Amino acid sequence: VQADISSSLKRQGGSWTWPASSPIAGSLQADLPTLGLWSALAPTGWRATGKMALNANISGSRLAPDLRGQLQVQDLSMRSVLDGIELKNGQLQARFAGTRMELERFHIEGAEGDLSATGRLAWEAGQPSMDIQMQAKRLRASNRPDRRVTISGSVQAGLQGKRITLKGKLGIDEALILLADSSKPSL
Repeated sequence: VQADISSSLKRQGGSWTWPASSPIAGSLQADLPTLGLWSALAPTGWRATGKMALNANISGSRLAPDLRGQLQVQDLSMRSVLDGIELKNGQLQARFAGTRMELERFHIEGAEGDLSATGRLAWEAGQPSMDIQMQAKRLRASNRPDRRVTISGSVQAGLQGKRITLKGKLGIDEALILLADSSKPSL
């Protein structure tokens, strides 16, 4: 990882502040051949691997940053044995343009089926926003021996300030859920 970013602070009273109008300039390059270290930050039982490359330049101000560049993730896999989640062969390609990140391509495979997504994330007027379209095709959402669920369908996820929206239609293609003897219902 190599970063060279500069900005300016302002002394106000007896303390330093970072004004919203402070200019920002710099660059960031990262070539991480393994993302396995990120597993330490994941919830207990989760493992993540993959390769990431980032090349970006930043300008503008603290309040209105202008980020330009590319992000690529290859061979992404995420696994949680406890939850029965197994995703592999993931790829992500994104482009930064000003205060927006265009998700040009996200694709990952499950034990069966796959999940794809495109869309955008942005930081506009000091607020986050997002519009992501996802498509699952016979995705094995859970692959535990006692809980297997395969889903298909599409979902649009949105974020505008503090408002989150989810719209779509998901169907269960196949499901097997075995209850343990101690939790089976009885009459």
